[in-house]
Amino acid sequence: MSHGIDLYVKGDFEGAIREFSRALGLSPYSEFTNDATKYLADTYLKLGKPDKAITAYKKSIRLNPTRDDTHIKLGNLYFGLDRYEDAYKEYREAVRINPDANNSFSLGQACLRLDRLNEAEGCFSQVRRLEPQKPDGDYGLGLVYSKQGRYEKAVEHFRKAIRLDKDFYDAYAEMGYAFMDMGEPDEAKAILEFLDQKDPTRAFTLSRYIYRVD
Repeated sequence: MSHGIDLYVKGDFEGAIREFSRALGLSPYSEFTNDATKYLADTYLKLGKPDKAITAYKKSIRLNPTRDDTHIKLGNLYFGLDRYEDAYKEYREAVRINPDANNSFSLGQACLRLDRLNEAEGCFSQVRRLEPQKPDGDYGLGLVYSKQGRYEKAVEHFRKAIRLDKDFYDAYAEMGYAFMDMGEPDEAKAILEFLDQKDPTRAFTLSRYIYRVD
């Protein structure tokens, strides 16, 4: 597999595909199968062949159906292609195999995209229970409550996320959107001033929202 990685780094993607495919064919059940599959899928994506990448992950799942990380990788690929229902199925299977915080968060994100907000709330609550010291559960709950129009509750959870990670700029931005939606532009603009110094990209996006809504 190392030769395939060398070819990948050099930009010889066709050669890398041959090497990764050969490695998988020779040792489909080895400890390196998952890594080889990931490299193979990534190489297909470099060549603009997402369907081939999907096929590679599906083959790996057939060989090792209880690898939750492979389901997550395939789900992430579907998510990036806006195939949220397919992503949801893979994330749900990953959670069935291993209901840890990362898998539950991924499932919650797919539920958000599909407007399955009650299920999303359950997923992010599970994340919060499993990892109360991390901000992801509260951040996810904030997203759910924003989508439901429960902006005060959303802000409450974004604040909790920020208390756990003061550099969580996504949470600041989402809180800014929530303040605008609840009719508090001054609060949103205060967040904008902060993000201007810390994260100009998110600040720019928030500013467009503020001045479109204001």
